Amino acid sequence: MINKSVLVQKVSERGFTTKEIAEKLKIEHEVFAKKLESCDDCFTVKEVQSLVRILGMEGAEAAKIFFG
Repeated sequence: MINKSVLVQKVSERGFTTKEIAEKLKIEHEVFAKKLESCDDCFTVKEVQSLVRILGMEGAEAAKIFFG
């Protein structure tokens, strides 16, 4: 289960909006929002790797968000 609050906080800390992150992932904002809300449609491995890179996260920090 994704730790949504920590992910959204990290997006904000890095100065992005969720819409900007969706654009960087090359997905619609609505799709990104749905992935944040429900693990029925979770992020792909490629999307997680991109999020980690875009947000400049380290391993432990990423693990806390995506595997916590």
